[in-house]
Amino acid sequence: MKTLYLWVSDKGWTPFQYNELSELSPEFEARNIKLGDRCELGDRCELGDRCKLGDGCKLGYRCELGDGCELGYGCKLGYRCKLGYRCELGDGCKLGYGCELGYGCELGDRCELGDRCKLGYGCELGYGCELGNRCELGNRCKLGDGCELGDGCKLGYGCELGYGCELGDRCELGDRCKLGYGCELGYGCELGNRCELGNRCKLGNRCKLGDGCKLGDGCKLGYRCELGDRCELGDGCDVPKSLFISASRHTVSYWGEDVIQIGCKRYTISEWQKHFRKIGEAEGYSPEQMEEYKGYIDLIATMHKTWKVGAAD
Repeated sequence: MKTLYLWVSDKGWTPFQYNELSELSPEFEARNIKLGDRCELGDRCELGDRCKLGDGCKLGYRCELGDGCELGYGCKLGYRCKLGYRCELGDGCKLGYGCELGYGCELGDRCELGDRCKLGYGCELGYGCELGNRCELGNRCKLGDGCELGDGCKLGYGCELGYGCELGDRCELGDRCKLGYGCELGYGCELGNRCELGNRCKLGNRCKLGDGCKLGDGCKLGYRCELGDRCELGDGCDVPKSLFISASRHTVSYWGEDVIQIGCKRYTISEWQKHFRKIGEAEGYSPEQMEEYKGYIDLIATMHKTWKVGAAD
């Protein structure tokens, strides 16, 4: 004997016991609930009014479907999944245990979500998208066909990913980020709010982009590259090497271009070499710190010249 909870207007969620789902046909008809052939519902599930389940759907223990949800052929939901009202899942979708979808989410055919994923309201996933365990998508995110997100990825409100994007484990995107088709982000990348990446961009592991950064088509950033707020790179920029030095007072940052950032100050390498002492005095550096940072600037200047010559060859 199993129990299914259905909504009764004057009682709220009300348990109905059954051995075969066909025994509840009158209750389903009264609520415009339609179940296809060979559907299986785990014990203590909740079905809202006007739900439609295609043939061969399987719901685990204590799954909850809000009003108007529609599941295509052969969908499988792990135990304790929760779908808000009017969610739509295409054929062959699979959700791990404990997944939560806000109202109005739409998943294309053959999407797969790992355990404990959370999607805000109005999210849209194209055909064949795959999300690892514990992924979180903010409200109104849109993923194109074939996108893949590793375990623990987090996307803020209104993010948009073109088809075929791949995000490594634990990537985090701020609100309203936009990635063109075929982008690849390595493990642990972090993008601030409103970042925009063109088509086929590639970011190495642990890259960090500040708010409002824009990368043109085909840009490549190497391991642990960091760009500050509102940085812009044109099409095809390749930053294979980066250098970050935790110095005595301010961090020294260099990511392959003719620019060094020390603390909040950003200048070209030649400007640092010409005016460093004046800048350092304005920052209140001690004589020892002056020598320390001069050494870092000279080191980076030599490295930059070497890489530039190598690229020309």
